[in-house]
Amino acid sequence: KAQDAEDSAGNSRIRMTHIEATGTVEEVWDTTRAAMDAYATNDVLSANARLIRAALEGDADTYMELSARGMFAKDGEDASKFDDEKLKSLFVEHEVPGGKTDDGADDIWNTVISNATIEMQTGTKAVVSYDRTFAEETSRETRVWSHEENGWTCIHF
Repeated sequence: KAQDAEDSAGNSRIRMTHIEATGTVEEVWDTTRAAMDAYATNDVLSANARLIRAALEGDADTYMELSARGMFAKDGEDASKFDDEKLKSLFVEHEVPGGKTDDGADDIWNTVISNATIEMQTGTKAVVSYDRTFAEETSRETRVWSHEENGWTCIHF
């Protein structure tokens, strides 16, 4: 049995699962593994949703909190030498939608995410793919996540 709790932003905070130790060791392990896989999947998808929301809202601080420092480094660049302004300019260049509607309103809320899939790899790596429709154009985006010291971190986009 699972119980979910959410914070005020709708992000999952905790998932509790009660696993009865009945059946064979293998059956209990399969149930335990399924519960842990569901927890990790939920955790990654919550982080991915926060990252997309940060990009749409132009929230560089949250975006950088969820991203590896070197994600935007090109071949041969040392991302550890990027200052905050350089990182924020790369964030705006690569992530913040710049489109405007004819009436001048921001077009960001016309973004639709659909067909999301997640592939967990080794329990500490995950690949999230989804279709992103913005300004009537759809593209398939993929983000690679790694579980680091401070939680799930996007390491590639």
